[in-house]
Amino acid sequence: MVLFTCHRHSDRMALRYLLRQVPLHCNRTSPLLQFMFQALPRGSKKYALEHLSGVRLCAQLPAPSITDTKDTQKTDSSASAAEKIKNLDEEMTKKLKILQLEYEVMKQLGSFRVPDNMTDELWLEMLTFPTVSARKRYYRYLKKVEAAKLGRQLKRQKKLEDSLVKEQDKPSQSKNTIFMFIRKSTINSFYYSRLAHAMMFGQPIIFDMSFENYMRKQDVHRLCEQFLMGYGSNKVHPDPFHFVLSGNQSNSMFQNCLDNTRVNKHEEEHFLMTNSDQHYLNLYPREKLVYLTPDAPSVLQTFDHDAIYVVGGLVDKVVPKPLTMAKAKKERLKMAKLPLDNYIRWGCGNKSLTLNQVVDILLEVKRGSSWTEAFRHIPQRKIRYLLKD
Repeated sequence: MVLFTCHRHSDRMALRYLLRQVPLHCNRTSPLLQFMFQALPRGSKKYALEHLSGVRLCAQLPAPSITDTKDTQKTDSSASAAEKIKNLDEEMTKKLKILQLEYEVMKQLGSFRVPDNMTDELWLEMLTFPTVSARKRYYRYLKKVEAAKLGRQLKRQKKLEDSLVKEQDKPSQSKNTIFMFIRKSTINSFYYSRLAHAMMFGQPIIFDMSFENYMRKQDVHRLCEQFLMGYGSNKVHPDPFHFVLSGNQSNSMFQNCLDNTRVNKHEEEHFLMTNSDQHYLNLYPREKLVYLTPDAPSVLQTFDHDAIYVVGGLVDKVVPKPLTMAKAKKERLKMAKLPLDNYIRWGCGNKSLTLNQVVDILLEVKRGSSWTEAFRHIPQRKIRYLLKD
């Protein structure tokens, strides 16, 4: 990224050579090429448009407003949900009235925590739960989401008030310091440059997103949160992976959740990864793939820098079946599991790991650390003690 901040003739020649080489590794419509163009300062951006005729980026900018897209999607979804409720048959309408009466009784008595507001979309989802216990679990999840949203709003409001107080109390003259202030955008550009390099030359790690039909909506949201935490850990790592989403459909719940996280973000903030709806066997050779599943018979003793590891995108709280092992066995892929039992004496809780914990462990061993050091990313409440190598 140092090339993007220089204006000398020699640096411009290097910039010209670099941008001419980019189309050899990625498509002109890829987010990587758009990000490199947006990272350029104004002078270099004008130079790139005037002198690099082989790369056409003007037609792709500016992108449509994300906020407008989200508002349109919300309006369409709410209208479609209202139409579906109107078109329900007599039996389902009666069932919906019973569920609404049950919700009002819970809300008035205070015997169970329920959300304060219920939309038409949520009522349609409530119709899919056959038992009271399943509805209570979903009510509990919605209440947690509502409380978290309210907490974020209060925190944002408090932060705004504190900033206004600081501006009023701020002295007229700026404080002298010997340290240079580095802006967040500059740090992000540095991180994104490493992710861009990983997309072209780094080791891929595949997330198999074909298990959405086995998960509830709240599990998909948890999976999205875990993926974002793993993406953040990978972003700041000195040697990041090339993240690849395989089998992720454009209309999936996971993709909708992922799109919602990008609202109100800066224009230069994008997910530098490969997001594909194709199967990973169509993207990479079979002999290089290693499916990481906790039910595998073999143990991953050492990290292979030439292998391409596949991680199942699954939150299996209500799915006791070994789905990832069954899929890897059906596709005749090599399987392996992390050597957890060789180094960990377990305490309370289950032995399952979240998606971001698996990413943190693989990043640690990729850098050359031991398994004992890598397993420190597992929550301490689950570990009684760790064995040394």
